[in-house]
Amino acid sequence: MGMFDYFVGSLKCSTCRNISKTDSSTNMQTKIRSKPQLDEIGVGHPLQVSQSLAEGAGYLTVQQPKLGEVTRLLDIWTCPFCGTPYNWAEIIIQNGVIKDVLAVAKKRESIEQAHFVSDECLLGLAAELGLDYNHIDRHALIQRVLQFL
Repeated sequence: MGMFDYFVGSLKCSTCRNISKTDSSTNMQTKIRSKPQLDEIGVGHPLQVSQSLAEGAGYLTVQQPKLGEVTRLLDIWTCPFCGTPYNWAEIIIQNGVIKDVLAVAKKRESIEQAHFVSDECLLGLAAELGLDYNHIDRHALIQRVLQFL
């Protein structure tokens, strides 16, 4: 098992309504940086994201960010209060710096406005929707999930 970092933010759980501390208690692990070191990375931290780096870290490309546009990642987190897993968070990166980390709803719009989505977001949602995802190409999974949202 390789090293990873944690995305951190104050995230409100849709189940228990508690707000997490801005620390690794949400267990939002990522390998998006080229040399992860178990760091907690959140608002204000530098982060350069490219398609090759994102896909190498387990994210699927929904769309390429346009020049000058913010980059949006979707990832999963677990509520440290009630233990609800597979919550979604959006990480917004602008000019190579994390601008926001916030909880978002599991809905079509969240995926459609994202540039990169973690495998776990889609696999968790596919399981919740009762979709058979074992024999689906990972890149086709985005379209398959969107058909049911």
